[in-house]
Amino acid sequence: MLQVLEELGARVASRRPVVVVLAAVLVATLTFAPGTAEAHSVGPSRSRAPGSINGLACGGDLPPCFVLWRESRGNPTAQNRRSSASGKWQAIDSTWAGFGGYRKARHAPPEVQDDFARRLWNGGRGCRHWGRVACR
Repeated sequence: MLQVLEELGARVASRRPVVVVLAAVLVATLTFAPGTAEAHSVGPSRSRAPGSINGLACGGDLPPCFVLWRESRGNPTAQNRRSSASGKWQAIDSTWAGFGGYRKARHAPPEVQDDFARRLWNGGRGCRHWGRVACR
């Protein structure tokens, strides 16, 4: 990442078009997962194998890690700005329906959110809850 930033500085100093600089920043942003030093193309692979993102479980009997990455980037307190969806798996309030005694998914601990997601995922049969992309 440091190398990319140094190159950007050199391009700005040489007065190369700003578009080139912005494109390089975008590439750098998409290739590094936040909070890690690992390179990613645009998030985790489409594997359904057990794994984790930011220390939070995914895959196996839970929805795959790419779904977790797409939904919340592994943030258990995430709140969607355009809907009532919240939490690690972005459960909408009407589907969450007070699960585990919590009003919203983002108020529940990650383990409770996982229990909810595991039930919805149902071994992949409930993939439609996360859109067509999760069913592939």
